[in-house]
Amino acid sequence: MNILILALLFVVTATARFQRFDSSESSWSSVEGRRLRPPSIPQPPGPPRPPGRPLLPSSGCPREWMTFERPNGVWCVMVGHSTTSNGSMSQPEAEATCVRHGATLTGFQNDIERVTVAAEALKQVTALGKTVGELWLGATKNPGCAVASCERYSSYIWTDGHTTGTDGFHWGNGEPENANWG
Repeated sequence: MNILILALLFVVTATARFQRFDSSESSWSSVEGRRLRPPSIPQPPGPPRPPGRPLLPSSGCPREWMTFERPNGVWCVMVGHSTTSNGSMSQPEAEATCVRHGATLTGFQNDIERVTVAAEALKQVTALGKTVGELWLGATKNPGCAVASCERYSSYIWTDGHTTGTDGFHWGNGEPENANWG
């Protein structure tokens, strides 16, 4: 499978998690780990709770993750990762980092996501004292576009399972692949 790696800024990883909010996700209730008893019978203390998750802003995304509203719900995106001291990471390392976070390399649903992520990546690149960088994204060549008759924005598809359409693709002159996208 040909994974498309879009060069935007220094090798900064974009990862994403899809957050669904439904009533079945009430794992932080006050009675977790205890049996309910009638109020007249005192309850012994329960076992200590495991360490909690990082506090989430009202968006539902973990701290240090960007929040985007998508047609299918809230989408959380992380740009960069603290395990890289120089901001450099290979595509397999980027994907493995995403997996450790329960995430995947992502795509851009629209121009707002693309520009917002690029601005954050530029901020991180600048903080590293660099002037050029790249960004790993999850996309692959569209198997239905084996000929040059495909329109340039339809020549690749997003691989994260949640990014849809082509509004997030933005190619430079002659791209993708030096105008040989078919």
